[in-house]
Amino acid sequence: MSSSGKGFDISQQEAADLLHKLITESAKVRIALWSPTAGAVATVTGVIKSAEDGQFMVQEGDAIGVPTIGFKPRNAIGFKYGDDRVLPASAPDKTLLFSSALTFIFPDGTLVSVFEIRGSV
Repeated sequence: MSSSGKGFDISQQEAADLLHKLITESAKVRIALWSPTAGAVATVTGVIKSAEDGQFMVQEGDAIGVPTIGFKPRNAIGFKYGDDRVLPASAPDKTLLFSSALTFIFPDGTLVSVFEIRGSV
């Protein structure tokens, strides 16, 4: 498995519990998807919503056609969690600050990270 950055390895159940917490709190998040196979990177800011097919979505607002990233956590083979112990104390580009990061690692090396937004500087 390739490196997925800093963070602590967690179980699938712990990842599911943390994802559920973000959903029930309607926490504002930034989701980042990185696919090494396609060389693609995408980010969206919003709240997490669940779909009936086990997919989770983050989208910018509720309108049809807004930027959206969806993923299926059950297809992940690894899980990492980071909080203020591994996240930077300040944002070098003066944008958003994050209080936690939850990363899902997929068999093809794709990474989906959900960053809980703490605020901005």
